Amino acid sequence: MTRILLAVDGSGQDVSSVEWLGKLFGDEAATVEITVLHVAHLRMPGPSSIRLGFVPRLPSREDLEGIESQTRIEADEIVNSAKEDLENYGFMVNTMVEWGPTPDVIIEVAEANNSDMIAMGRHGAGRVTDLIAGSVSGRVIRRAGIPVLILRAEPPE
Repeated sequence: MTRILLAVDGSGQDVSSVEWLGKLFGDEAATVEITVLHVAHLRMPGPSSIRLGFVPRLPSREDLEGIESQTRIEADEIVNSAKEDLENYGFMVNTMVEWGPTPDVIIEVAEANNSDMIAMGRHGAGRVTDLIAGSVSGRVIRRAGIPVLILRAEPPE
């Protein structure tokens, strides 16, 4: 049995990644176990919500709990959508939502699950961020002890 960790982020890339895996494994999909992982992050109101002369208040505990709850709901929707699509190809699928620095979590989960390969899209946070910190996919490639498959954004033909 082949074990693949598929990292998803809720972008349109996720659908293409599923389609690529379906095309790559075809009739062998039933021999592949895929763990769909989404690494969640709390999204706080950013500088765009700050007006000249307005000092935002720190979020309350209730605010943070609400943000965390909503983030968890969205994360579950992301992994469950990919799971459903993968199961339609015949893959065996598990889902996980974890919190933390994305590259670190991807590598830790792959190791803990004894994954044979990590599959992920190449999204990028932007050219400046990529230059300063490196892309998530680039950091995973450099640090992973197993093969990393970077899937194209365009679906297969």
